[in-house]
Amino acid sequence: MISVLYGKYNPLEFIRCIPRLVKHSWQRISKGYCHLDVLDLDVWFLKTVPDMIEELRNSTNSFPATVAYRYIEEHKDELGMDYETYINWKHDGSEEDKKREKIDELCRSEWFRILERMVFLFREADEDTCSRQSKYLEALIKGDKSVKYDPVEDEELQEYRNSCLKEAMYMFYQYFHNIWD
Repeated sequence: MISVLYGKYNPLEFIRCIPRLVKHSWQRISKGYCHLDVLDLDVWFLKTVPDMIEELRNSTNSFPATVAYRYIEEHKDELGMDYETYINWKHDGSEEDKKREKIDELCRSEWFRILERMVFLFREADEDTCSRQSKYLEALIKGDKSVKYDPVEDEELQEYRNSCLKEAMYMFYQYFHNIWD
């Protein structure tokens, strides 16, 4: 089936795959996933979730209250207001109102930065999209058999991907109830 979708095209093979493709499509429509997603859950997650977060980042115009709360608490002396004052302001076009709109813009930028960081980390955790690749595998792909396999390099690469995944999952956990629009 994969060769039909990603490589050599054989019309007869494609016709044989149609029932499976329909079955997988129906499972995704009715359950939101298919049994292939379950068999490869880690890959599905690292391919799907970053795209979803990126779509949210590109389409949202809001930010979580926790981002505003943290910003205001960190800067309350220079802002001259606390979070309670911030959430109870009236939109009247005054200088205070302009200051609060600037705070909103800063919070929105911070939220976008958080979402971008999550996307980056999830993509770095995926071996297909990671910016660091194994020199040995790259050489094999190019047909160069002179490069020797280095288990230390492989371990360091896996450590890097795992640390990216750990940080991404922590951020995902930390902002889980705020990932909406």
